[in-house]
Amino acid sequence: MKLNKLPLNVIGLNRVGLNQIGSPSRRANTSDRPYIDPEVLASLVAVCICDGKSNDDPDRAVIKNLVDPDNPFIISNAAFKLNSGYGKYEEDFTDWIIYPNIKVTDSVITTDGNFKSSWFIYKHSSESKINEMNIKVSGIPKGGKILYIYISDETANLPIAYTIPKDGIYHLPESKINNNRASVGFTVESRYDWNNIRIEQIPSFEGAFVTDGKDDLITSTKTVKEMLGGSNEVTVVSMMLNLENEKITYTNQIRPFQNGYIRNNVISNTGGKYGIYGYKITDITDIFKNRISINDILGDRKDYSTDAGGTVRIDGKFSVEGYCFNDGTIGEMSQVAWYWTFISNKVLTTDQINQVISYFNLDKHVKPDIIYDTIRQSITNENHASFNDELVDFSGNGHNMKIYNSAWNKESGINDEGAWQTDGVSDYGNVENLPILKDYTVAIERRWITSPVDKNQCLAFKGHTNDWGAFACEFSNAGQLRSYTFSPSYNILQSYNEKSLVYQSKYSYSGTPIVASASIDGSTLRLCLPRGGFPFYANVAIKMFLLFPYSLSEFLIERQLKRYKLGTLYPDMVEFRPIVKSNREYSSISYSVNPGEYISVDSMVTITVTLSNTSDKLIDVSCNAISDISISGDNGVYKITGKVVKSPQKIDITIDEYIRYEDIVQPYPAIINLKQDGKTITWGDKLKVGSDIVFVGSANLLPELYTVSETRYNGVTLYPNTIIKVEKSMVFDNARTYLKANEPSCILSPNRLRIPNSSYKILGYIPDLTGKGNHGKLNNFAYAGMSGANGYVEDFTKWSKNSSLDDVEITYDRIKVNKLTRSTVLYVTSNKFINKIKIVASGIPNGGKLTFTQYPDNAIENNKEFEIGGVTTTGSWGFSIKEGLNLDWSNLVIQQIGEHEGSICFDGTDDHITISNIIGGKCIMAKVTVNRNSGIIYDQRRANVPNKSWMQLNPSSVIFEQNAVSTYIDGILNHNVTGSDLVSKTVNLTCELEIGDTSGTYQPTIGSSYAVGYTTNINLYEFMLFPDVPNEEEIKELNDVMGIENNIEVS
Repeated sequence: MKLNKLPLNVIGLNRVGLNQIGSPSRRANTSDRPYIDPEVLASLVAVCICDGKSNDDPDRAVIKNLVDPDNPFIISNAAFKLNSGYGKYEEDFTDWIIYPNIKVTDSVITTDGNFKSSWFIYKHSSESKINEMNIKVSGIPKGGKILYIYISDETANLPIAYTIPKDGIYHLPESKINNNRASVGFTVESRYDWNNIRIEQIPSFEGAFVTDGKDDLITSTKTVKEMLGGSNEVTVVSMMLNLENEKITYTNQIRPFQNGYIRNNVISNTGGKYGIYGYKITDITDIFKNRISINDILGDRKDYSTDAGGTVRIDGKFSVEGYCFNDGTIGEMSQVAWYWTFISNKVLTTDQINQVISYFNLDKHVKPDIIYDTIRQSITNENHASFNDELVDFSGNGHNMKIYNSAWNKESGINDEGAWQTDGVSDYGNVENLPILKDYTVAIERRWITSPVDKNQCLAFKGHTNDWGAFACEFSNAGQLRSYTFSPSYNILQSYNEKSLVYQSKYSYSGTPIVASASIDGSTLRLCLPRGGFPFYANVAIKMFLLFPYSLSEFLIERQLKRYKLGTLYPDMVEFRPIVKSNREYSSISYSVNPGEYISVDSMVTITVTLSNTSDKLIDVSCNAISDISISGDNGVYKITGKVVKSPQKIDITIDEYIRYEDIVQPYPAIINLKQDGKTITWGDKLKVGSDIVFVGSANLLPELYTVSETRYNGVTLYPNTIIKVEKSMVFDNARTYLKANEPSCILSPNRLRIPNSSYKILGYIPDLTGKGNHGKLNNFAYAGMSGANGYVEDFTKWSKNSSLDDVEITYDRIKVNKLTRSTVLYVTSNKFINKIKIVASGIPNGGKLTFTQYPDNAIENNKEFEIGGVTTTGSWGFSIKEGLNLDWSNLVIQQIGEHEGSICFDGTDDHITISNIIGGKCIMAKVTVNRNSGIIYDQRRANVPNKSWMQLNPSSVIFEQNAVSTYIDGILNHNVTGSDLVSKTVNLTCELEIGDTSGTYQPTIGSSYAVGYTTNINLYEFMLFPDVPNEEEIKELNDVMGIENNIEVS
């Protein structure tokens, strides 16, 4: 921000260099620096900041990259002085006439210890002018004074002396050219010791590099492609001051060639306006659809847009302003003051961008034009005269505000809170000669004594004495609250902000959008009174006032308030800033409140954590800033809820690694028998990694067909009752021998495995019991009802819990109680039909009694079948605890018994099973219940060819007669049974098939054609696929293995 052209006495300069920012660590929260998400920090490929650099630095052409030292930004073609270098110095002292024993650089004058003259350096007024500038002076001896001699007007004959009597900061006016050959510059009285003098120009834009608009370039070392490292995403944000007025300024350019570019456009007539702006692109290969402007952080959002043309090439360097093609051609050069740029190889959210700004202190040079703070000033009704009845401007810009008509008492003066209070009759504050604003943010801490609804009054006004200008904030007229912003027309506000600290910027009143026009600002600022013609004196108490020459986001306003210790926009609120640490990696985390938002103290939040493995468990959460924490969830997704009490929220989560029984590689045709703490481990159970478990032995599921021996665990031979450690990968295998001549390629046996739907859903297949791994992949199954295991007819998920406090897990066919607070476990409402089903309960505690409303006197016992339903309810019917509610019911399970236990049910719509890795076989055997007289039961065609390699039902035709070589039903060669004859029958089917064409890509399919059509409705119990055709004796033996129902006559 350029210093105002007024004499200044004291400005607190704080030239913090990059050494105070430090090198960012890849681990967040290792210092007192603000929080940044480690993933955000890791995504940054460039953070280049000018602050701390000077024109005299040996590495002045290099801007270090704080996240990649191999990719600094390089300054080319710069003169490193005046308007082509750091800061923009208004004069080059080396061009002046220099007296002996004076040392000068372009911006500093010092004496060398032998100075005896009366002039330091000077010019002749007839030859050149001296630009106005700000200087910092030190080393003036007691009683001495420096005179700055200048020509105030071209027609003036004599120069004027501007006195510099003591060390400090001064604004020197311009010295004009005239016809007299007068000496203008710095002179002193020689009788004093001037050997410790230092006169240093203060740059107009401290912390920035200023380009000349001719050929100065600031470019990356690496190409954009190298920076992105394979990512198609990018976020670019820079802080710049535009110094052009007559043309569009092009910045943040990616343009290595003539055709194809991405850039920001800064509209014309915006000279002197600041901005933090840029763009983000979700897919750089299609910039027309996937680019988003970033223009709402600092500055007038209408000044900045994102422009693209052609197909963007990223194999060239990034340029801060203008372009530089790969062949060295430059163009579209502009004058800007550039402060910093950061680039990420990800699309960053607003909060993530704010994190970067905060972490690297990128808003260091965001500074107010005015700061009034009555508490800091310590003004009272007794000492006000010592301040000349003024509010002191603590910005250092000298804009003290004169208070008029105050009685200097509690009602008209300084009140008990230390705030300046006005009487609403004649009190107001006024200051003149302020800079003309093109943009603004004003923040005020105030308390209305008389509501704006009840009195015509105005809180703050900036403009002309008798005309509108930049703003009128909280202007009320006839009970209507208005906001003026660069317009004589007003915005009507529904209500004023009841918080004590409010703000207004060009397009926002405390977050409420307002419409701005194009009025020209004036140089008058008033508090508690608007422009002439509106005697709307405010009755209000004001503690603090801030004025910035640009629009600020709420994030930046809040940082400024904290920087100057002036309160907050969010009283009685806390920032939601979760900082999560975990003992193990997790997949993702999401929040019910966006990080960075402010919420009321004790607000309830929900944090959803998705673990890397669905078998793992989130077992504990602790946090210093969240109370009443609870955890719920399973299967790898957990919800953490609690009340936020302060910020930040440092959250520690503990995850235990588990392996599911489904993840264990079984030694088929055997299945292992494991126990832990006396409990048999089976489908649906989880084992904690690192815990001990007992290998009891293994059970051969097909003893009629295989012998098994020598069970091994992760390569080590096991013996029964051996204690083993649970590992993340558990692989069991064995030695096995097939007892007959023609070993199947695949055996699928839902009947022997008895896997529940929940486990089938995890597996996604029916295991192959041959041990060859030719599993039957389950496609489109719902794993519920009549699409999945066992066939269930009553949907428990449509029943209701009695209390939201109860923790009851409900699936289609199973009820699992974790916690009960009321006697009713689950119920259905009146006039609902319940299908007739059988259930088996387990986990009923000793002394407890579980009943169902239909049979209120009959207790449901552990592990015994109990039949319910088949009727319409006459009220709320359900499972209830009749006795022992105070007992432990946390192990209660109510399991529905399927209509077709031991089978996989096909819905006849799109359910089907495919077998990968094999092309088919010469014979299949299957035990099925046929529920429809048409459809394809099995198809091993790999393309649409007319060979006999599939099994299609037709209502009136002998089954499979046209598409299989031969068919046996229950071991008997079939000549008469049709598709209609099989309906509702459970039969063993044996079909001899052709292998047919093997060049296609389709896989053997059960329940559908090879191309998923002609689906059938069956229940599958057993399936075997043979590479060769067994003889008739073996067919009979295998039928006995599968079990013959003998419910159809075959001939």
